[in-house]
Amino acid sequence: MSTKHLITLFICLAFLILGSTDLAGQSSGEVVYKRTFPFGENIHYFDTLRFNEGGLLYLEKRKNTNHKTTSGYDFKIGVKDESWYLDLGTFNSLAQIYTPKAKGYLLTERKEERIDWQLHDEYKMIGKYKVQKATAEHPRSEFGQTIVWFTTAIPVSGGPERLWGLPGLILEREWTAGDFKGGFTMESITFKPVGKLKPSEGELVKGDMQAKGRNKSDLKNLLNRGN
Repeated sequence: MSTKHLITLFICLAFLILGSTDLAGQSSGEVVYKRTFPFGENIHYFDTLRFNEGGLLYLEKRKNTNHKTTSGYDFKIGVKDESWYLDLGTFNSLAQIYTPKAKGYLLTERKEERIDWQLHDEYKMIGKYKVQKATAEHPRSEFGQTIVWFTTAIPVSGGPERLWGLPGLILEREWTAGDFKGGFTMESITFKPVGKLKPSEGELVKGDMQAKGRNKSDLKNLLNRGN
């Protein structure tokens, strides 16, 4: 083999090694999503997605805040303290919900069903990332169709609002239900070790507080524990 061929082979191997190292470095980290509303620039909140090669942890933690819409109406964002973990190998999830009356967390498990994503031949840029459009029917029919934009440049099968199942990270999510519109956009992403993701604090209870069509009276009884 000539010296020229050896140099070419060395350059190709270097690019492959650097590329695989870069992808490996993107398999663990944290994404902050900004939830926006169409009736006020200052009305928003933030959720966080932590991820590693084995799973996702979606964090919804916020206090009560009061706002004024651009039309002068009162708008309240309610308190929430919930976490949702998904094992990407088994598709089993664990929800952790804080209940003030019990002064602690409740844990519930379920098997997640795959989201029936439809990929579209539509692309755009979000920051430095090329993203592709995908759609699916929202698990809660009142929210209509889910529209997301994901990138395969970040090989993380997660996104805002507990969305998952695409071959890359969701950077933007939008939906329209009647005249109401809303969405999530990626505020920031940090690649770093995140350690153990699965929540452990709390009492494991039977029943599915996450499920669509759950019995509201059963859920109320669970959340009123300790009363």
